[in-house]
Amino acid sequence: MKDKLKAWADIKDTYNDRIILGNGASIAIHDQFEYPSIFKKACDSKHITSEIEGIFNHFETNNFEQILQLLLYANIVNRYLEIKDSETSAKYQDVKNSLIQTIKDIHPEYSHIEENIICKVGEFLAKFNNVINLNYDLLVYWSILKYNNNSNNYFKDCFLDDKPFTSINTFLRRPYGKNKKAVLVLYPHGNLFIAYNPFTNEVSKIHADPDVHMLNTITDAWGNGESMKSLIPVFVSEGTSPQKLNRIKSNAYLSAAYNEISTKTDNLTIYGWSCNSNDQHILEAIKNSSPKRIAVSVLNKDNWRSNIEYFRSKLPRDVIEIDFFNAQSQGCWIY
Repeated sequence: MKDKLKAWADIKDTYNDRIILGNGASIAIHDQFEYPSIFKKACDSKHITSEIEGIFNHFETNNFEQILQLLLYANIVNRYLEIKDSETSAKYQDVKNSLIQTIKDIHPEYSHIEENIICKVGEFLAKFNNVINLNYDLLVYWSILKYNNNSNNYFKDCFLDDKPFTSINTFLRRPYGKNKKAVLVLYPHGNLFIAYNPFTNEVSKIHADPDVHMLNTITDAWGNGESMKSLIPVFVSEGTSPQKLNRIKSNAYLSAAYNEISTKTDNLTIYGWSCNSNDQHILEAIKNSSPKRIAVSVLNKDNWRSNIEYFRSKLPRDVIEIDFFNAQSQGCWIY
């Protein structure tokens, strides 16, 4: 079979249901997201002490959420047993602060992103019915807020006002007002604005005004807000696929978002996602969704043919049609 790298304009009319966004989508907007690991960045930047690094190594994980939860539960048990303990709460704050500081180092400010780029992302995503964002950053969140300001809540992130997440139900899929449809945006690996309360098992959204200070507002809330002390950032950005899936299944929101990938779809678009083995759980969910057609973005470089062969080896073999398109072709993402 002779493969061809197509233009997005030539196939866009047949791909409008579900899109999965990977780290390549964020890198296309800003190269600060081109990093191997948040944990490695934290260690390299000395935000994590050797003592804290030892805790991660002991539990054989790079997952911040897991370590935060373990430290919090350790502190609760010690207090119940009336064991004097100031170390676990201090280490809890140290781990949380190191995560936030590392994200601030990596994540560009809103003012560093051209406004027309934010607008293009919203316009591109509005063509789909469901957006599955595997990235923790705020780029898509900024874009849908910008788009909603002009389009009467076209996008829905499944968090209603100030209420904790409950479910992805029929009501959420209904268009708001005079809109012709509603686009659901889900984050099965978590996101910077999502918070988890381990005492109540509630997952909620950190509210911030949609302005240029949103990143600082959210990260400051994690690090400094009194009401946030018992809350844990919801990130599943590290670890093997089984480790990631275990974290997803332990969280009601992440589970619901992940299960949406498995629901039946006629067509699926993949943009900026490398289909690595540490995301095998996502590939399994795609297989369960039985898409008839899949469109995959590929950078138009010298090795694009070998990249196509790689993607073919990763994707379900029973898909009727797979289209590979130039990731930088006109009308696609930010181009």
